[in-house]
Amino acid sequence: MGERVLSYQLSEKDQIADAHRIRLGALQVIDRAYGSGYPKWTVGRHDLPYHNGHHGRAVGNMAVKLCTAYGLPRVEQAIANVAGFAHDIVQLKGRGIDEDESADWLDKALQEKHSFPAHLREMAILAILGTQPKFRNGRLIGQAADDLFYPTKNAELVAKSVASADFGELHTPQGPYLGHQLFREIHKIAPNSTLPRQAIIGFQQNQIELGESYTYPLVKAEHLLATHRPEVIAHHQDVLEKLEKGTLESWAELIDYDLAFMYNNS
Repeated sequence: MGERVLSYQLSEKDQIADAHRIRLGALQVIDRAYGSGYPKWTVGRHDLPYHNGHHGRAVGNMAVKLCTAYGLPRVEQAIANVAGFAHDIVQLKGRGIDEDESADWLDKALQEKHSFPAHLREMAILAILGTQPKFRNGRLIGQAADDLFYPTKNAELVAKSVASADFGELHTPQGPYLGHQLFREIHKIAPNSTLPRQAIIGFQQNQIELGESYTYPLVKAEHLLATHRPEVIAHHQDVLEKLEKGTLESWAELIDYDLAFMYNNS
């Protein structure tokens, strides 16, 4: 019995170590392809101000925080961690394709290590597929994690931890700053440009609605991740008012306003 327990413990240790190695490999790919993002802003082959190394790191780390809160085993925490880091490793191909191919990338990486049984690989795949956003009439209403079939409760918790973490910075001091980086990514805004008025006002209205209506797939995420929801919503409302009045006109002015909010609330 002692030998059997020791063998299992060594196997789990190897799995965690291998997941860590895959995570580091994913980060290298993402940083080279899309840049490191906030706060260092090293340049990648493509300028993605939001879907970059910072976002992958943030999602992976917050997913572990949630898995820990739900008491999941360490190897499943490692699966959530590496899935969070790799969930956006494929970008620029379109919604759905990006998630499918990111999941395929991770599944292949896990298989190549020969230390992950099928149920852990499936757990990782579901975690990435669950991050696909759902829209209704052009409005974000949730993520696919709410609709997937899960073979076990732990697989569901891992997937919903990653999906929750994907929006984990939404209601934090850096949330508005990163949200506007997403706007810059979508609209290819140059840092020294004026803002496209109608586009940024529409985006800002959506940010307020998202802040007020978004529900995390996991209940504990609201307490653990959404540390500044009321303050963020109020900031977005303030920004919208200034945009409508024309007192915020340039990208630099908007970002400076977001940075002041971030530092005042950190």
